[in-house]
Amino acid sequence: MQDELFGPILPVCRYSDLEAVVSFVKALPTGKPLALYCFATDSAVVEDVKRRTTSGGLCINDCVMHIANHDLPFGGVGARPSSRARPPSTSTRSSSR
Repeated sequence: MQDELFGPILPVCRYSDLEAVVSFVKALPTGKPLALYCFATDSAVVEDVKRRTTSGGLCINDCVMHIANHDLPFGGVGARPSSRARPPSTSTRSSSR
């Protein structure tokens, strides 16, 4: 993976070393991914990921909430165009979504 992914693909990497995870995230070109997903049963690991990383959005033990809530802004961190909030929608959402 060389670039950010925008699509129905969610790469999953399994780690046993939290330091490797934090180093990987901080070594990204922006150092701040648009989205970060943490799956862990140990609450200390979850808290460590929250405290030591920065991302546009962090989901814990979930990978749907970023797309399920249509009222959340689309954004990351920094000056990238994707870090701007979505303009308000003027259309009515259908329940078939």
